Amino acid sequence: MPETPLVIVQDEPNKYHFKTKDQQRVDIEHKDDHLIVTLFKWGEETLLQIDLDAVFSTQHNFLETENRIEIENPDLLLRVYPIDTRSTGDFYSDSEDMIQCHDGGLRFELVLKKKRPAMGNSLSFPLVAKNLSISHQPFLTQEEIEQGTIRPMNVEDSHVFKHTTKKNNQYMTGKAFHLFRPIAEDALGNKAWCSVDIDPQITHMILTIPQQFLDEATYPITIDPDFGYTFIGGTSYVIAMRDGTGVREAKRRGSAWTWPATCTANWIEAYIGGDVPVDCMVFINEKDSGGANIHDQIAVDENLDCIAAFGWKQFTLAGEVLTAAVVYILNMDGNGQDIADKDNYYYVKGDVNDAVASYFEEAIAYVTAENPWTKGPEGTTIDYSIYCNYTVAAAGWTGTISGVVNPAKIAGVDVANIATVKGVA
Repeated sequence: MPETPLVIVQDEPNKYHFKTKDQQRVDIEHKDDHLIVTLFKWGEETLLQIDLDAVFSTQHNFLETENRIEIENPDLLLRVYPIDTRSTGDFYSDSEDMIQCHDGGLRFELVLKKKRPAMGNSLSFPLVAKNLSISHQPFLTQEEIEQGTIRPMNVEDSHVFKHTTKKNNQYMTGKAFHLFRPIAEDALGNKAWCSVDIDPQITHMILTIPQQFLDEATYPITIDPDFGYTFIGGTSYVIAMRDGTGVREAKRRGSAWTWPATCTANWIEAYIGGDVPVDCMVFINEKDSGGANIHDQIAVDENLDCIAAFGWKQFTLAGEVLTAAVVYILNMDGNGQDIADKDNYYYVKGDVNDAVASYFEEAIAYVTAENPWTKGPEGTTIDYSIYCNYTVAAAGWTGTISGVVNPAKIAGVDVANIATVKGVA
């Protein structure tokens, strides 16, 4: 069944919105002669507002048949419209075809209509953020490439927005949006990668187009920053492999987080996939519980039905107790012995981000995973797309009974059985 398209709806004059595939709201407003867009996540708990003030115009067009909003002046045209899920193969002929914008998203197209003698190559847009942190996704190092890590070209030099404090349960990985690296394209189809710089406080976004491209292009030029809605990391990290020489390996990866509340663990989900099906294990380890870089194992489960197609795979836990303010490492590995053919890999998704720490170990024994896990943190902190569903323990009664001192019974119930009194835990 085809998916319902993301449709812009007019709420009142100059104000519009659309809903993403996971029913998050995106507002678009024509105000003070330019467009303001606001991306919400988890209701209104987090938001990112972008003031697209590069184009000043007292007029705007709502092109209902084309599902977009436009404003323009003699030099510039700005279009804002929803985008759908896409693959990097279709988007820019990437040989490593990956799905992006899993829940849709927003694109604003800035069209430079003509070359201007004094035109600079950077544009600055004011931002407002609520309960969001930002992390830059760098270009892969040679070592990461040799390890089999895959980061699409539009994820390199891109930016990830996450909830400042929350993940797991309904927050999943805590990821709100991914701002992909934009591309500029001229009238003849020539293209150039652009860059975006955003300050850590998320107050301004600076979009820069290569000066040589501006000088040599055939106008008009279109630049297309995309904000994708997704819980899923933009980079693929190997957890099981058989390389070109025939060597099979399991690799263990995980991220550490300070736990928000005392709870019981129900299950873990990881966004994984690859060339062939691979058995996988997940673990919860308590960071440094046995001393520096010695992490005792709290929980473990194996899934023997991890298919090749990328998706969320679930691992059932046994109600293990996790304690508030303790740092736990959610981690996993895959069985390289399941891979028959050379140059086949199995991956977990992730982003460079702000976990307490992350861990990576090569050439481990899948069937006899180390317990406790003795491993120091990675140099670059990765937030792997692994999260836990848990149930918070009900709060107990902590009050007092006025005027009663050391009673043998309360309401006819022995003190030893006081938990049976209604309303008292």
